[in-house]
Amino acid sequence: MSHGCKYLILHCMDYRLQSVIEEWKKTKGVSGDIDVMSIAGSCKDLANYAIGTCESNFVMAMITLAYEKHGVRNIILTQHEDCGAYGGKTAFAGDEAEKAKVVGDMIKAKKALLDKFPDLRVEMFRIKLAGEGWEFEAVND
Repeated sequence: MSHGCKYLILHCMDYRLQSVIEEWKKTKGVSGDIDVMSIAGSCKDLANYAIGTCESNFVMAMITLAYEKHGVRNIILTQHEDCGAYGGKTAFAGDEAEKAKVVGDMIKAKKALLDKFPDLRVEMFRIKLAGEGWEFEAVND
């Protein structure tokens, strides 16, 4: 195992968010000693794994690697509004339906992670549109 990596962040690959996420990591003080997973839909596939709609999961395999080889014990899960992997804003009846779905998927993903690794600390953040930009909103389950 390496010296130990403190954090892993799972976020969407969406180009609109990259600079926002980088700045947020600096502000939060987690920039540098962090494994980064950037995939379409962020927690979507991990949530499907959690409810048993898929047997194996690439995301869980990568997190397991970070846990075992890098010593990661803090996971930051993010989901954002208007995510193409979910069909964008138009795939939902409204903002509350979209929020319920992405937050619900984060909660399922967190449960799957804690079932496998009970000693993890998992934080969740919804990235929402705010005027012309984006802002992070902490999610509690």
